[in-house]
Amino acid sequence: MFLYRNGCNECDFKFPLMLGYLYAIDDQEERHPCMHPGEDMAILRYTGLSYKEAEAAGRVGSMKHCVCTECIMQFDLDPDRDPVVCPKCSSNAVELAVNLIGKKCPSCRKGKIERSSPFRLKPDPDWESLYYISII
Repeated sequence: MFLYRNGCNECDFKFPLMLGYLYAIDDQEERHPCMHPGEDMAILRYTGLSYKEAEAAGRVGSMKHCVCTECIMQFDLDPDRDPVVCPKCSSNAVELAVNLIGKKCPSCRKGKIERSSPFRLKPDPDWESLYYISII
């Protein structure tokens, strides 16, 4: 399995590999995450509508991972529907995490935020026997 690391090349500041996700709005106007894969089925479950129907009805949105560059709080919000303000310090110095890649680190202000080359996760040494047992 390959993963990317999003973070500073000088300090320990980092943020999730997943920079956003879809959500569906149910009949009570509550948001429900619809993670990949399977977004279409989750949207159908929460709304009773296909993706295209839910999108046309305004019942689908996209959460984005954000970072407050003032207090360094990390949180998710829908920048198309939610106020783009930090829930901790109320600052409007909020950046989408994806937009920080290639820029100066908001935490140490010395390093640069990088998306590293992919690295390979090492499986457990006995992964083959575990796999074999699990399929029997």
